Amino acid sequence: NHKWTIILKARQLGITWLVLHYAVWLMLCHAGRNVIGLSKSETEAMELVRRAAVILRNIPELVAEKGNIPAGWKGPWFENTALILKIHFPGKPDSVMQCFASSENAARSFTADLLIFDEWGFQQFDRSIWTAAFPTINRANSGQVVGLSTIERGSLFEELFTGENKFFKIFIPWNADPSRDEKWYKETKSILGDGMQAE
Repeated sequence: NHKWTIILKARQLGITWLVLHYAVWLMLCHAGRNVIGLSKSETEAMELVRRAAVILRNIPELVAEKGNIPAGWKGPWFENTALILKIHFPGKPDSVMQCFASSENAARSFTADLLIFDEWGFQQFDRSIWTAAFPTINRANSGQVVGLSTIERGSLFEELFTGENKFFKIFIPWNADPSRDEKWYKETKSILGDGMQAE
């Protein structure tokens, strides 16, 4: 429902998985969609593509995988490399997810229907990337941004989350995981100390 969404979250809540489910839905239910994922390193960028492929592999009723396409299958099928995932539709344009590591020109020259900033607060060159990536989704009637991260003081992510702007802001605290109670919190803080606040 929102063109601009920013999520401040605690670690290990599955929010990246949730955002990737949204990306997969967008690509699978609307042919010809482009998703760009931006992560702090190539390893994390590859992990976004890997997870999207895991999601697709678990819905074989809706999409097949290259090399494992059932006889007579007439529906969409997908394939992926380390940094690109494509969903092919018979007679329609492909939907594509491309993921990039942080660099000053990441995502420049691409057009996206959805731009995902994963661990946005920790991306090197965050301001340059935002400037380069912004035009890829800044169309009047299309294009979305979802940025998610734990907090990093002084980052662009912190400025956007705390500032006055068009972002729809979501905060998901540590106790959103029902297995985390006060006892868990105190034990974790005794080990991590003040660093826990950032995580």
